[in-house]
Amino acid sequence: MSSIANFIQFNTAVREGTISTPDAMITCARALDEEVAGQLFDFSLWWNPKTIMINSEVKSELVYESYYNVYKDYREADSSNMMRVARVILSDILTDCEELRRKACPNEKDEGTQPGLITEEMTSQICASVPQLAGYIPTLSSPTPHNLPRKLPSSNSAAALSLLWPLLVLGNSRNISAKTREWIIDQLKTIALAYDMERCWDVIRILEMSEEERAKINIWNVFESNVSNSYRSFRC
Repeated sequence: MSSIANFIQFNTAVREGTISTPDAMITCARALDEEVAGQLFDFSLWWNPKTIMINSEVKSELVYESYYNVYKDYREADSSNMMRVARVILSDILTDCEELRRKACPNEKDEGTQPGLITEEMTSQICASVPQLAGYIPTLSSPTPHNLPRKLPSSNSAAALSLLWPLLVLGNSRNISAKTREWIIDQLKTIALAYDMERCWDVIRILEMSEEERAKINIWNVFESNVSNSYRSFRC
């Protein structure tokens, strides 16, 4: 995944201040987003998850929209989500930088990448992977798709764990609605209780903060201290 390696290098440069001007960050972020989007499209052709539509009469709170996706292997969903997360982070950077540039040059024509639309698309796809990775599918296939068991099989906990980083990044994005953030928090609470996953609560506490409080949190530090060790063991 060369595009992800390039994204990591760019994000490190931004965090360390090597790339610091809005124009430079916008140029790099747009180019990287194009690169990641291209690789994500290639992955979708190779893996082509099956889309399951939900009966509108039995709509479940476990499903974000009207459908969810099922991958042949949950690691395919995880790899796709890593690229979607990169696009969400890039979209947040573009949103911040374009806002700074508009304030500095209010009369300048905005070329507009529409980062909010990118985040909206990534939100739909990440959230559509939740039922499979969280282990909801047996429940959703039942006649009463609202009644999730209090505990889910520990054999699925690795797949559920892979959702922590995508849902943290997505829930922390300034480009999502309060309603979407609330849905994400509800899923994290469900996962935390169903798998006795303490690390979920750290993510939940952050996402339940106000926007001003969350702005002070470095989510990369949260990832490194609360998510990455378990996540690396899952990936190995």
